[in-house]
This record gives sequence, structure tokens and C-alpha cells, in this order.
Amino acid sequence: MAPKRRSPKNRSPPTIQVEDGKESSTARFLKIHKENVVVEEKPQVTESRVGSSYQAEIPDFDPNSPVGPSTHKSETLWIPQSTDHTVKKLYKKILSPGNNERDLDQEDILHALYTSEYRIPEAIKKAKLTEFANPPRRTMTFPCKRFDKQEIRYLEDGILTFGKNFFKIRKRYFPKRTVGELVNLYYFWKKRRTCEQLVYRCMDYMDVMTDEIVKLQGVGKQ
Repeated sequence: MAPKRRSPKNRSPPTIQVEDGKESSTARFLKIHKENVVVEEKPQVTESRVGSSYQAEIPDFDPNSPVGPSTHKSETLWIPQSTDHTVKKLYKKILSPGNNERDLDQEDILHALYTSEYRIPEAIKKAKLTEFANPPRRTMTFPCKRFDKQEIRYLEDGILTFGKNFFKIRKRYFPKRTVGELVNLYYFWKKRRTCEQLVYRCMDYMDVMTDEIVKLQGVGKQ
């Protein structure tokens, strides 16, 4: 007579008995060994980004762009051709107590050294006698130069793109104008009706809705 075969029973994983407010010894054992397990991280292999799909999209040249050669004149204040030892030596002599009566800063001292061809004795004399290297300057000439309609459109486009960063607006749209002229035009332009239309186009309606909700909540509390 053939022996009877017993089919294996489906055994569920052992449960961990936890008393009220206490942790069983089995749970503590599993927790400790779980914290000590170190998982080795495999280095991520990246493919070389070569091909047309990874190239930058450069727009075509626009010959009608308003950007032209800049005629704005700038002044060189400093070219670092001397050693750090020379600069520190000059700082020590000019900025020492009793010598810095004009309240010079590092920019003034470096400019004096640059215009003196990096000779310390001449730089000391020039720093004490000449004007400051980069004082506040008026960048708007009088009488004011008029802006045409096209330039006003450029100003509106610049404000939509860069906000009130007149340096970037000038670089992009007005290379032959100064920042002071743009600021002066901006305050006259604000009084125009086109400014109200532009602000309407830039309006964030989520902020408006939030303000209205806050107002209604304040009225309800009263």
C-alpha cells in the first residue's frame, strides 16, 4: 500500500504579538537588524548627450533688431597689473589712521594706482588730491532728447520683459540712450493711458482674488 502524501498547508507569516504600550522582543530584534543593513548603491550610468536632440536652439538673425553699436562712453577705473604686495602696501599707507582724511575707499585707491602707472609715491599724492574715482553722476542731459513712438513701444516691451531693470532695458533696446533718460521717460510714461493698459496685462488675478477673500473675511469677523 502506497504511503499517503500530505499536501503542504498554506502557512501565513508569524505575527508579532505586541502588548499594550510595549514592544515585543521580536520586533526590537527586527528593528535593530534593519538599521544595521547597508545597501550598496550602484553608480548611475549616464549616456553621452550627443546628437541633434541635445543641441541648443538658436534663433535666426533678425536684421531689424533695435540693438545697435553702443555709443555710451565708459571710463576704466582699474586694471590688475600690479602684485598683491604692491596693493596691500598702498592700502596700509593710505588707510592708516591720520592719513585717510578724505575717507577714501579701495576703489579710489586702486584708481589712483592705475592712473599713476602703478607707482606708489605718485598714487599716494594723487589719491589725496584728485576727485573720487566713481562719484555719483547725472546720466541725463539737458535739454532732454525727445523719444519717438517707436522708442516708447520699446520701453513698454522692455518693462514687460525686464520689469524696472533699466540697465537691461537700455542694453537690449536703447544702446544710444542713457539710463537717466530712460528713468525720466518712465515717469512721464506712467501718467499715460498706455501704462494703465500695460499694468492690466501684467495683473496677477490670483493676487486680486486673494485680496478680495481677505477683505471679505475681515468684514465677516466684524
